[in-house]
Amino acid sequence: MTERLDLYIAGPMRGYPQHNFPAFHTAARKWGGNPAIGTVYNPAQMDEDDGFVGTSISLDGKDHLKACMQRDLMAILKSNAMVMLHGWEKSDGARVEHALAVYLGLVIFYES
Repeated sequence: MTERLDLYIAGPMRGYPQHNFPAFHTAARKWGGNPAIGTVYNPAQMDEDDGFVGTSISLDGKDHLKACMQRDLMAILKSNAMVMLHGWEKSDGARVEHALAVYLGLVIFYES
């Protein structure tokens, strides 16, 4: 049996309606339905699990950004694949996540 891919979803959030959570959730459903995919790490879902629903607080606070990035980078370290959502190139955070994925040699998928 082939090893299943544990996948992290990366993409832009700040400046998007609902912090782009709908795009993250759509990707999680799409990729999670693939039998070759194991765990799907969805940072929008992780934010919601932490009490943030995309409208309740600002993501601009440095402490909040640092906490989210620490959590997200740990999820990337557990992954062996990443999907980049449309517009990721314009997101500082997604570019950091992409750079780490490249450095670690993760399989990277690009959505248009």
